[in-house]
Amino acid sequence: MVAYNTFGDSQGSATTVTSPWIGNDTPAAVTDLVASAEDATVSLSFTPPTVGKNGGYIDTEALTYEIGRTPGGVLSESFSGPFPYIDEVLELGSYVYTVVAMFDGKASVSVASNKVVAGGAKELPYSESFDTESSLDLFTILSANGDNSTWKYDSSKKMVQYWGGSDADEWLITPKLNLVAGKNYKLLFKTGLENAASEESYKDLSVTIGRAATAEAQSTRLFRDTIQSALMEEKEVVFSVSESGGYHIGFHCYGQTNWYAIFIDDLSVDETVVVPAVVSDLTVAPGEQGAMSATVAWTNPSLSAAGTQLPMLTKMELYRGETLIYTQEDPIKGGSEQVIDEDVPAPGKYEYRVIGYVEENAGEAAVVESAWIGADTPKSVTDVELTDVEGKPQVTFRAPAEGVNGGYIDVENLRYRIVRDPGSEMLTGSLTDTVYVDSDDLSLALYRYTVTTLSGDMESESVTSNALVFGSALGLPYETSMDSADEMALWTIVDANNDTKSWVYDATEKEMKYTAYSAADDWLFTPPFEAKKGSHTLEFRARAEKYRYPESIEVTLGSDVLPGESQTVIASYPEINSTLSELYTVDFSVPSDGIWYIGLHATTRDPWGLYISSCSIISNVISGIDGLECMNEVYFDRNNHSLVFDKGGDIQIINAAGVTVVSCESESGRMDLSQLPAGLYIAHVVTEEGKTIQIKFIK
Repeated sequence: MVAYNTFGDSQGSATTVTSPWIGNDTPAAVTDLVASAEDATVSLSFTPPTVGKNGGYIDTEALTYEIGRTPGGVLSESFSGPFPYIDEVLELGSYVYTVVAMFDGKASVSVASNKVVAGGAKELPYSESFDTESSLDLFTILSANGDNSTWKYDSSKKMVQYWGGSDADEWLITPKLNLVAGKNYKLLFKTGLENAASEESYKDLSVTIGRAATAEAQSTRLFRDTIQSALMEEKEVVFSVSESGGYHIGFHCYGQTNWYAIFIDDLSVDETVVVPAVVSDLTVAPGEQGAMSATVAWTNPSLSAAGTQLPMLTKMELYRGETLIYTQEDPIKGGSEQVIDEDVPAPGKYEYRVIGYVEENAGEAAVVESAWIGADTPKSVTDVELTDVEGKPQVTFRAPAEGVNGGYIDVENLRYRIVRDPGSEMLTGSLTDTVYVDSDDLSLALYRYTVTTLSGDMESESVTSNALVFGSALGLPYETSMDSADEMALWTIVDANNDTKSWVYDATEKEMKYTAYSAADDWLFTPPFEAKKGSHTLEFRARAEKYRYPESIEVTLGSDVLPGESQTVIASYPEINSTLSELYTVDFSVPSDGIWYIGLHATTRDPWGLYISSCSIISNVISGIDGLECMNEVYFDRNNHSLVFDKGGDIQIINAAGVTVVSCESESGRMDLSQLPAGLYIAHVVTEEGKTIQIKFIK
């Protein structure tokens, strides 16, 4: 509006104003659009607009609505009530609805609803390969524990996967499937793990069935397994339903799990032929007293594998391994069967399988492994003990009561083999008692006895007793390199100062060692040896741990192993300080014929380590051998490694293996034997007068 004076002049500018919408307005869009489905019925609710999109007038009583569905197109061009809008969907699918408000020929903006699954049930056969992400449109996915990890589509593998590092409770539920009561159905699917390197990656998976796509409705379990393989493995589930109608099959991953995934792929459901359920109460009883027979018993099925009543049961087959051993034609449904297998080929455990048939359709085999059939290999004896009974070795043991496989053995006719070591000498192979006394005259050694159970031509694992020393004194010469603990068991160790620190055998270094770090008073006695009165020689090798800390040792001769006055000192070495093993030689005299011991007495005040690595004792006494004349003039000079003899003749030197190593004719004098290796030898000299002289010596 502009004001003018009488002359028609305006002193100001015009004032403008915008009016509200004049006339009928275009309606605003609907709000709160929600689609909900129950079976084939979809209910569409929304809030109608009350004003135009420009705030202008609309006649709410005259509003109509264009209703559309994708897929499906326009369902109504001018729907005007009543509300909610109801749509009946015949084909099962995933749908989105659109609503456009209409007034006075003007249309609002189109509004889309949520996606909803509706329609009838899927008919069989049904399959889903999950090749596209839209494959999941008809599936219901639930996370019952409310976390954000649940079943999802894996586009790279074209499978459904679940991964999550918590307590899983995740559901993947199929579309509704139309199933008929009394029919048999087979569900197939593949499943596997992303990683199966540890138990933490394993997944518990169950398959369920119910009338609705909710966790609560999935109340019947068809399958349960702990998935442990990274390979996709096909699983098979046979089932039936008691009432016809629509059913959903659920895949439920539950329990503790790590972040590696489980996969589902290639799902299918279809009718299957009627096959019998697995037989029940399958048992195998071996024949008595080792008989080569077995009694197999079971109860025939009366239901199909899917749980329905069997229309018929055509036959039952019994297999031992892969061998068909029995066929029953027209068996009684639910009846009991018993078969005696009298042709078991050899003792052992066998797998028996029973398979039922409806016409030519075989059910799943029931499998059982038998106990041991036939005579079994006897178990080993137990509680084997070697004791000293009046100087004789006595072996006792407990007889076995069954075979190693739990089978039959003839306990009344068991026999036992006894082998003595050293020497691996079989003493008996037909002992029937559980006590054995070795009455042989034994040379001094550490003895063990090995017992083996014998039953027919079968024998048990052998069992060896503890070890004890038996036998009389050793003959000379005696030599040891301390190669084994058994060898050193013939020696006697005495802790004279009772400080629990004494000589011990070192199997790695093959030597006896004394390490105490406190004043030593410890004895190491040789085995007893039989010696004649006269000259003898002892040699041993010894070393110290550190040259700055010399060790001291006394060498004694005694008729027992009691330290003290009974021991005569024959040598003393107050300072053994070489860290390399050195040879020590002691010439000593035995005062009388008898049994004697050499004692090595550690006497160091502050010992760091004393080691003995070899020992030999030889007799220098010349005595007749097998009636041959011997002469003191023939002897072995150990210092010069020479054989000395005062009369010429034929000379032979024979080693411990019986091999002649020297054979010659020589005049009286000295023969250098330094080229011979260390060991035991016999020198055989036939003089020019025809006299024979023979001596033993150790080089």
